[in-house]
Amino acid sequence: MRAAIQQLFEEDGITVYQPYSTTSKTRKPYYVLKMENDLEAKGGRFDQFEIWPYTAKGSFVTVDEHVDAIKEALDGKTIELSDGRRIYMEYVRTGPDFYDQDLAANTRSVRFRVPTR
Repeated sequence: MRAAIQQLFEEDGITVYQPYSTTSKTRKPYYVLKMENDLEAKGGRFDQFEIWPYTAKGSFVTVDEHVDAIKEALDGKTIELSDGRRIYMEYVRTGPDFYDQDLAANTRSVRFRVPTR
């Protein structure tokens, strides 16, 4: 799933990194794809993931634009994985604005879930 989501954004020119693999010198904007714990909920079980768009320090309007683009690209969409399985992605929520001092970047999480049964 990680590779398919990563490829989707990289086709649009956005580099997607794995967690803890960037530094303050990493060219912005970029996204970080973080796999989350699975979730047992009424109606089924879900895998969850978050995408964190990182932008240069300054206005959070740029983060808002990336959040909107991420939701537009993934919410309600089905993608095919390399093994032929198809997954349907559902937007869950965004987190609060956050300035990451170590990475010198503005960001906010965008959470999705994927039904697994």
